[in-house]
Amino acid sequence: MDVFVGLAGFLLVFLASFLPGMHISFILSMASGIFPPEALMLMYGSFSAFVVIQAIIYAYVPAEGAISLPLVYRFTGEGRLREFVSYWLLAGLVGLLLAVLVPPEAIAGMISIMKPFSFFIVAFVLLLCVLQNRRAGFAAALLLSGLVGYLGIALRVENVFLPIFTGLFSMPFLLNGYQGKEAKAGQGQNRPISLGDMAKGCVFGVLLSFISFGIPTMGAPSVLGVAAYPFLGDASLLSYFASFSASQYYMSFTGAEYGAPRVSATIQIMDSIKGNAIWFVLGYVIAALVVFAVAERLMGSIARNRASYLLAMAMVASVVMLTSGMVGILLLAASALIGMRFTNERIALLGAIIVPYLIFSA
Repeated sequence: MDVFVGLAGFLLVFLASFLPGMHISFILSMASGIFPPEALMLMYGSFSAFVVIQAIIYAYVPAEGAISLPLVYRFTGEGRLREFVSYWLLAGLVGLLLAVLVPPEAIAGMISIMKPFSFFIVAFVLLLCVLQNRRAGFAAALLLSGLVGYLGIALRVENVFLPIFTGLFSMPFLLNGYQGKEAKAGQGQNRPISLGDMAKGCVFGVLLSFISFGIPTMGAPSVLGVAAYPFLGDASLLSYFASFSASQYYMSFTGAEYGAPRVSATIQIMDSIKGNAIWFVLGYVIAALVVFAVAERLMGSIARNRASYLLAMAMVASVVMLTSGMVGILLLAASALIGMRFTNERIALLGAIIVPYLIFSA
């Protein structure tokens, strides 16, 4: 692979990581045919480390209802951003290396075993969430986001979940940030994190990431995290999120041939990226070093710059218009209104994908 081509792809992913709602699936879809297979895998792996950038930026604006963010607030509020970044990236690397040990055939077996029961499992998990959150706001957020998701799919909007998820989850952050709202430091103290805490979170993260391939719509770590939290506690929760995310990206690549498209673009480029897994790991390692080097100097200043939020919103709208058209803009606006109204019901907002799945699978 040409060094300059690889560097260009790496920089593209780095810059895209600052754009809330941007997913690696979209980047790979646009980059396939332009970049060689090695560069695509380098970009894919680097994105799995760069996801921590958005966690850092989001830590400076209010975000009620997100399981992991109160812990991020405590780290940033106590001036321990570098510690948070180190912990996240190391846990992600451990999760990635554990995922390398999972054979693709095991993912295929998980999918085949769970597939006949997937509808009932999703319905049961949804019912469990409703019973645990018996609030009118939770039900309203679930139904409204589900309606938006259903309409988007029924109207056959291109890249339908880009405007929907960006509106539900990213636009509230951007609007709060532009208005100058700052998150308060979380309550309590972060005790030193032991290797045992990290190991437990990583094992749970990789295990539940693996199981998630057999359960449609359950790819978000926060959903399964509701079940994992009683066994983890605060000290292990961040390593759970980091390892879940990194391992899921990798297993989506290795399991694409067997029907595990958590990252849908891996299906489109599967033939060209086979045998290039080493570039994924290398991309993660290089990206982790870059994030560690610039985290304190770059992310905090961007997060506190109101103009950066305005620029991000303009870029989001432009990307949605380019890929999903005017209907996508309408979905983005409707989803943003719902997301702003129900910022403390973030798990319920996953109804955008869960409700349509249940309707179309019934």
